[in-house]
Amino acid sequence: MATPGPLHGTVALVTSGIAQFLMLTPDQIVRDENGLWLTLGEDRLAALPLDALMDPNAELGALERLTIGLLVTDNTGLRRVVLTRAVDGMRSVIVKGFGPYVAPIPGVRGATILGTGGEAPVVDLGQLLSDLDRSSIGLTLRT
Repeated sequence: MATPGPLHGTVALVTSGIAQFLMLTPDQIVRDENGLWLTLGEDRLAALPLDALMDPNAELGALERLTIGLLVTDNTGLRRVVLTRAVDGMRSVIVKGFGPYVAPIPGVRGATILGTGGEAPVVDLGQLLSDLDRSSIGLTLRT
């Protein structure tokens, strides 16, 4: 699946950890002192913008543009919603690992060549969220 990512690039996402696609309205996303939240049924789930996951220093634009939620179950079974602006499509891609010259990047399986000839990182959201939980670096959402 391809989705617009940080700095207007494209990120290819591994779909195995995505349980559901959610079409959202801005009033469904609640911001409080602890972060962003989305209520799904009786569950209150943490909502994390994809741009902030890919770049913790990213300045977040208006939440109104984050209209798609990806319900993700991480590797520990914890459910969260990753917010994005758009999904460009779903397709199979060939993933090329970075090899021994690039240090492992949390949640990134490798890269792929897009139909446009550009490159995109291939991100496993479940692994990325699990890695964030184990990290001593907290995710601070800047607006």
